[in-house]
Amino acid sequence: MKDMKTLLNEWKTYEKSTIPEEANPAELDPNRFPKELSRVSPKAAKILTRSGLKDQDSQDDVINVKHVPEGFPVKVLHPSQKSMNIKKAMQFVVNMLSDTVPDFKPGGDLGAFISKDPSGLFIMDGHHRWIATGMINPALKMGGYLVDFPGEELIAVLNAITKGRLNIQKGKPASGGFHNFNEGEIRKYLQTFVQKGVEWGTTNAADVLKTLEKYTGVQGEAAVEAATKKLVRNLAQLRLKTPDWAPRRPDMPVIDKDQVAAALGIAVNALKKGQVDVNEPYAQTGRKFMDADAPGKQDMPAGSEKAPLRTATDADEKRRKGQDAEERRRAWVQSHRATRRDSLREGEGKLKITQEELNKIIHEELENALNERDPYGGNTSDVHRSEDPEYGDLKGIEDYKPVVEDEELKEEDDWIQKAVDPKHKGYCTPMTKKTCTPERKALAKRFKKAAKKKEKQGGTGWQGKV
Repeated sequence: MKDMKTLLNEWKTYEKSTIPEEANPAELDPNRFPKELSRVSPKAAKILTRSGLKDQDSQDDVINVKHVPEGFPVKVLHPSQKSMNIKKAMQFVVNMLSDTVPDFKPGGDLGAFISKDPSGLFIMDGHHRWIATGMINPALKMGGYLVDFPGEELIAVLNAITKGRLNIQKGKPASGGFHNFNEGEIRKYLQTFVQKGVEWGTTNAADVLKTLEKYTGVQGEAAVEAATKKLVRNLAQLRLKTPDWAPRRPDMPVIDKDQVAAALGIAVNALKKGQVDVNEPYAQTGRKFMDADAPGKQDMPAGSEKAPLRTATDADEKRRKGQDAEERRRAWVQSHRATRRDSLREGEGKLKITQEELNKIIHEELENALNERDPYGGNTSDVHRSEDPEYGDLKGIEDYKPVVEDEELKEEDDWIQKAVDPKHKGYCTPMTKKTCTPERKALAKRFKKAAKKKEKQGGTGWQGKV
C-alpha cells in the first residue's frame, strides 16, 4: 500500500499535468500590459503576444474563451466604451427593422468579446449593434465570445494583441456619448430619415415610414412620435453607465475584421492557447523589450524575466510630450511660414527672395528652434521644455516663440545674414563637416552663388563662413 507522501506527490503531478492553471488577472503587470492602446509598445507587444508558450509553463497564460452564440439578454450587458454616435445607432435601428436589409437584424451574434467581469458582463466591441438592439427590444439576446477575465485586464491584453498580432497601431476615433441618447435626438433623426431616408443602407424615405408603421402599429406621420416614445422606453432599461476603468475610445482594442480579415480568430487563439505571456514565469526571449521611440530610458535586460518591461510613468510622459511637440511643430511651421513671408515682402507685395529660398530659410530656422536649446527652454522635440520652472510647460503654440523672431528687414544689403543663426557660423566651412547637413549644404551653396552674382554686378557680395 502506498504511503501518504507518495499519494500526495502523485496527486500534485496529476494536478499539474491535467488541470489547467489559467492566467491570473491579479498578476497582470500593468507595465508590460498598459490599459491604453496609445501606451502599448509595438515591439514589446509583438514579443509578449508570441512568447506565452516559451516560458516553461504551458498553462499559466491560458485565458478561457467560450463561444456563446445564443448569448444574453441585451439589458444585462454593460458597455465598456464611453463614446457612442447617436446618428450611427439610429441608422442601425431603422435598418434592423426594415425589410430592405434582410441580413441585418437585431440581436444575434456580435462576433465580439464579452468579459466575464466580477461586476457583470461587459462587451468589448459592437456597441452600436448592442444599443440599437436594446432600443428595439431590450429582451432580445446577443452572443459573442465569453472571456473568463475581468474587463479592465482583458482590455490591456487585447490592446497588446491589437498592436502585436494584428499590427493595428491606431485606435478608432471617438464621437458622441450616451448623453446624446435622449428623446429629442431620437425624434430628430427619425424625422430626418422619414424625409430623406437613411444614408447608410438602402432604406429610402418611404421605406422608413413603412418600417415605423409596422414597428408601432400606428399609421402615417404619427408613427414617428410613437416610435420615438417606444425607443426611449426601451432605452431606459439598458445599462448605459461605463465603468471607471474604461479608457477613451481611441485607446480601446481594435479586433476588426474589416482591417484584418482573421482578426477575431487570431485573438481567440492567442487567448485560449496561452500565446500571450500574461503571467510569470516570463519567457527569456533574449530580446530587448523597450520601444525605441521612448527616449531617456534603458532597455529591459535581455532574458530578465522579472524586470519591468518599461517604466510606464516617465517614458509615457516623455512620449506624450513628444506627441504634443509634434503638433506644435506643425502649427509653428504653418504660422511661421506666413509671418516670415510677410516680413520679407516689399511694398508692392513682391518677395525679395524666391519661394524656394524662403522655404529653405524657414527650414533652417525651424531646425534651430527644435534642435538647439533656446532662450525659451526648449530642445529636441521640446521634451524638456518644462524642466526650467521659470518657463513652465508649454500647452500650445500661443506661448511658443521661435529662436529667430519675425521682424521687418530694414537694411537691404544685409537682410539675408539675419536668416542664419550666428551660433551656426562655420557649420559648413568646409562643407565636408558632419555639422553640414544636406539642408545646410544646399543653403550654403545658394548663398555663395548669390554672393558671386552680386559681386559681378559691382557690389561687395556677402561672404564669410556659413
